[in-house]
Amino acid sequence: MKKSISNTAIAAVTAGAAASIGSTAGLAADPIVGTEPEWFLSLEGGVIFADPAMDKVGEAGEILSDIGFNITDSNDFDTEFGYRGAAKFGKKFDDDLDWRIGVAYSNIMKNHSSLTFSGSGLGGSGSGNLGQNSDLSYLTADVELGYNVRPSDRFDLRVFGGLRVLNSKDSGDKFGELPNGFLGSSGFSFDSSTDSEFLGLGPRVGVDFSGKLSDDSVLGFSGMLAAAVIIGDLKQRNEAIVSSGGSSFPIFSDTDHTTEMVFNLEAAFGADFHLTDSAVLTLGYRGEMVDRFSDKTGVFPSVETTRSDFLSHGPFVRLIAEF
Repeated sequence: MKKSISNTAIAAVTAGAAASIGSTAGLAADPIVGTEPEWFLSLEGGVIFADPAMDKVGEAGEILSDIGFNITDSNDFDTEFGYRGAAKFGKKFDDDLDWRIGVAYSNIMKNHSSLTFSGSGLGGSGSGNLGQNSDLSYLTADVELGYNVRPSDRFDLRVFGGLRVLNSKDSGDKFGELPNGFLGSSGFSFDSSTDSEFLGLGPRVGVDFSGKLSDDSVLGFSGMLAAAVIIGDLKQRNEAIVSSGGSSFPIFSDTDHTTEMVFNLEAAFGADFHLTDSAVLTLGYRGEMVDRFSDKTGVFPSVETTRSDFLSHGPFVRLIAEF
C-alpha cells in the first residue's frame, strides 16, 4: 500500500513539473509585441530668399543719369534674405487618424538701398540722395486633423485639413534730399512710409508623404503640399512728410481697414536620414506664396511700392521624432 502511494505521488509531481515546463516554454515562444509610437514632434529651421519688396533705387538712378546728374554712389538690393523657424506637435488617437498643432515664424530682415547723385538737371544743381527700407515678419498657427494612408510598407501618405491663422507685419519707407531748383523747388527732403498689418483665419488642406529607398535603408525622401484661403482684416497706414527751409509739414496721412481674402500655398521636398526607427533628419528645400500679403502703394514720390504677391523659398533642416 505504501509503495502504491509513493508511486502515485511521484507520478503526480512528474506530471506537474512537465506541465510547468510546457507552460513556460509556451510563454517564451510568444513574441514580444512593441507598441506603435503615438506622439509626433517636428522641429524645423531654415533660411528664406525673396524678391525685393520695393522698387530699386537703381531704376531711379538711371532716370537721374538720363537728365544730367552723375551717380556718385549706389547701393541697390536684388534679393531679400531672412529666416524661418517652425514646430509641430501631435498625437494619434486611432490607427489612421491624428491631430497636430503647429506654429511657424518667418522674418525677412530689414533691407536697405540708397544712392547719391550730384550735378544738374531739371532746373536743379547740387547733390542729393535717395534711400529705401523694407521689413517683413509673419506668424502662422495651424490646427489640423490627419488621415494616414499606407499604400505600401515603404511609403506613407497623410491627407490633412484644418485651420490656419496668419498674422503679418510689413513696412516700407522712402526718403531723400533733392537739390535747390529741382523741378522749380527751393530744395527739399521727404520721408514717405507705409505700414501694413494683416490678421486672418481660414481653412487649410494638404498632403504629407514620405518613403524609404528600401526596407533596410537609412535613406528616404519626404515632401508636403498645402493650400489655405484666409480671410481677415488688413490695416494700412500711409504717411508722407516734406521738409524745406527748416520747416516740415505732412502732405499725406491716412489709415485704412479692409477685409481681404489671402491665398497661401506651400510646397517642400527633402532627403531623409533615418537616425533610428523613430527619429528622422531631413535636409530639403521649401517654397511659399502669399497672395495679397498687403496692398501697399508709396505716396511720395509717386512710384508704387507693393508687396501684393510675396514668393519666398530656401533650404531647411528638420528633425522628426515619434514616441
